[in-house]
Amino acid sequence: MTAFFRRARLLAAALLVLGSGVVEAHSIVLEAQPKQKAEVQGPDVPVNLRFNTRIDATRSKLVVVDADKKSKTTLDIAKDAAPDRMIATAKGLAAGAYMLEWYVLSADGHIVRGRLNFTVKP
Repeated sequence: MTAFFRRARLLAAALLVLGSGVVEAHSIVLEAQPKQKAEVQGPDVPVNLRFNTRIDATRSKLVVVDADKKSKTTLDIAKDAAPDRMIATAKGLAAGAYMLEWYVLSADGHIVRGRLNFTVKP
């Protein structure tokens, strides 16, 4: 094999390795409603998370946890949302502190978790 072909094969292999990272990326929240540490009006609170990549909403989950971590409510995610969004409504929240947790199956096949805190005004 000539030196030219060896270099071409090495270059092709390097491009495959380097290029694969560009396609695969974990999902990161770009926008969130409610925002971190926001005070919102209740009792029904709209939830809208926009990610930097497509997510598998059918295999993802949104959960609202109360301040005492005694009550956890899984939210119904809208099935007609854009592929980079999780949209739901947390219903019947009394005044107080809450945490919104999400578990997202990213387009790259990895599960990404996150959370934010918010308060429902009295």
